[in-house]
Amino acid sequence: MVVFSHRVDRQLSDPVILVCVAVLGVTMFFSNQVLDCFNALHQSHRAARLNALGALSTAILNLLCWIAGFTLTAALLCYAAGFALRTGIGLILLHRAPETRHTEEGPGGQLLMLSAGLPLMGGNLGQLVMLRLDQVLVGVLLGSSAAGIYAVASIPAGVLAVVSSAIGQVVLAEAARGLLSKGALVRLTLQASGLTLALAVTGAALAPWLLPLLFGAEFSDSTRTAQVLLFAQVALAPFLILNRAAVGYGMVRWSGLTGLAGAVTLIVTVLLLVPQFGVVGAGGAATLTFAVATTVTAVGLAVRRPWAHGSEHQRARGREESAPPATM
Repeated sequence: MVVFSHRVDRQLSDPVILVCVAVLGVTMFFSNQVLDCFNALHQSHRAARLNALGALSTAILNLLCWIAGFTLTAALLCYAAGFALRTGIGLILLHRAPETRHTEEGPGGQLLMLSAGLPLMGGNLGQLVMLRLDQVLVGVLLGSSAAGIYAVASIPAGVLAVVSSAIGQVVLAEAARGLLSKGALVRLTLQASGLTLALAVTGAALAPWLLPLLFGAEFSDSTRTAQVLLFAQVALAPFLILNRAAVGYGMVRWSGLTGLAGAVTLIVTVLLLVPQFGVVGAGGAATLTFAVATTVTAVGLAVRRPWAHGSEHQRARGREESAPPATM
C-alpha cells in the first residue's frame, strides 16, 4: 500500500493517512464479519438494517466534516466510525440472539472454524483484487488525476452492485441449507441481471447530467467511463449470485479459482488497454474481467451440478416430515 500510494500521489503516503487507512481496513473487516454472522443465522433483514445504519451514520459524519472544512483524514475516520458502529451494535444483537445465547462452545471450536474458513480466503482475495485493483492500477499507470476521474466514474456502478449482492446473500444461505434448486438459481440470476441492465441503461442516460452536477464540471470527463462501468455491472451481476451459490453448495475451491481467474484477467487487460485507451480502457478491462469470472463460475456449476444433492436433501427432509410419529 505504501509503494502504490507513493507512486500515485505523495500525499497519500503520509503516515497519518496510512494509519487512518489501516484503521478503516480493520473496522471494515470486523463489520463484514458481523454482517456475515447475521446472514449465516438466516437474519439477512438485520444485516440489511445494520448496513443501512452504518451508511447513514457515515453520510451524516462526512457531511458535518465537509461543512467544517476538514480534510481527507477526517473523511477516512468517518467511514471507520460507520463500520465501528455497525460492528458494536451487531455484536450486541448477536449476544442477545437466542441462536447464540444457547449455543455451547465445544473444545477446539474456534480452531475448527478458522480451518474451515481458510479455503475461502483465496476466493475472497481474488474477488477483492478483481473488484478493486483496477482503481489502483489506473493511478499507478496514469497518475492521481486519472485515478480521481476513475473513482468518480466507479460510484454509480457501485450502487448497481447492491442489487445482486443482496440477492447473493439470500442465495448463499439457501444453497448452504440445500434448499436452492437449479430453477430458482437461474430465475434469480436472470431477474437480477435484467434489473441491473434496466438500471444501467437509466444511469448511462443520466450520467452526462448527474456527474457534473454532483461532483463538479471538472469531473465531466468521467461520464464516458461511468457509462462503460455501468454496463460492466451487467456482466458482474450474475457472478455475484452464482459465486455465492457455489460457496453455499460447498464449491469453495472453485470459488477461489474463479477469483484467481478474474484477478489475472484484470491485471492483463488493464496493462493492455489502459496505456492505449486511458480510463475508458480500464472500464473495458473491468467488463471483460467480470464476463470471464461469470463464465468460469457458470461452467463450474454446470459441470458439478450441486443442486442435485440439494434435491435429494429436500426429498429426504420431506419424507422425515411426512413420516408418522414413532410410538412406544
